[in-house]
Amino acid sequence: MSFEVFIEEIKSDNEIPEVVDLGIKEALGSLTKKNNQINSINSAINYKRFVMAFTVVLVCVFTLSVSAKTFIYWSGGIEERFILDIFDKDILENGGFAVNPSMTKGEADVLSADCNGVVISVTQTISDSENTVIGLQITGLEDYAKGELMLDCEVLIDGKKLSHVSGHSFIYDSDKGYGDTYIEILFNSGDMDDVESIIGKRITIDIKGIVKCDNFPTVQDYNYAVEGEWHLEWSLSGGEEKREWSMSKKIGDTGITLIYARITPISIYLRFKADDTVGASVEGFGEKHDLYGIKFVDGTIKYDAISEGEYGLVFEKDYDYYMKYNFDNIINPEDISALLFIKEVPIDYMNPSEEDFYVIELND
Repeated sequence: MSFEVFIEEIKSDNEIPEVVDLGIKEALGSLTKKNNQINSINSAINYKRFVMAFTVVLVCVFTLSVSAKTFIYWSGGIEERFILDIFDKDILENGGFAVNPSMTKGEADVLSADCNGVVISVTQTISDSENTVIGLQITGLEDYAKGELMLDCEVLIDGKKLSHVSGHSFIYDSDKGYGDTYIEILFNSGDMDDVESIIGKRITIDIKGIVKCDNFPTVQDYNYAVEGEWHLEWSLSGGEEKREWSMSKKIGDTGITLIYARITPISIYLRFKADDTVGASVEGFGEKHDLYGIKFVDGTIKYDAISEGEYGLVFEKDYDYYMKYNFDNIINPEDISALLFIKEVPIDYMNPSEEDFYVIELND
């Protein structure tokens, strides 16, 4: 068997990326050139055996690394939402938070819908047990869309409406032939009884139009670029990894005590107990002492760290409050050392300092 045939047989049994194949060819070309310069027949034979062994190892290493890695398609809308870098993507991929639904598509799943020549497709999700950001791609708007657009849609999990769903506007890129957007969901335990995780739940998105954003904000002023019916449906996948803390830490002299924290790379959930000086007033609790920043183990602080969120009374429990937010960017829970709560309103939001906050250390 010739050396070239040997390589082709290895490649026929293993899917090798083009860049890897090119690297192998370049390495072999260099080694073959050097081999031709060897005068001794025995040395040449030994060298050729070395080249073959080297190639087998090289191909095996690349094949194992390729097969072990799940390649994720990254939604442009999601990349814009989180401002992702390569380290953020690694955290999301390794933790199972980043998913392309097409890779786990079931028979009943509908990941793309076509109406009036406009195709809306689910490209990616970033999800933990209580929150998800869904990347969508829209094609076929050449005859309809100019300017800023938004989807008019309803989102359900296991057939039930959610209390907090928000959409993101987008611009249709005529050069690329598509537009990217996302839908962001914060799941509240009050939305569905006895549901601890939305992972594995059935999610549906029913879209009835693509709206022009030039005459918001009232629904009566909706001006559709195109109307129709688009139905998307699939089972949600995501990551369950998190860090949790149970504690009893007073937030200054506010009468509020932080008793629990749960943090994933995309979200944070907090529980508090308030004394009778605060009472069961959601407004008095949330507006005055909201979460604002994150402190990391290296001493750096990220102000204005949170994005979509809500706060309120835990169901049927007086003086027991919760806060939950999605992060502005991806945050590694292992790097967090403390949480920053606003001392008073207003503070200088443009130039905050640590003295403006109650700093609550998170100790394992």
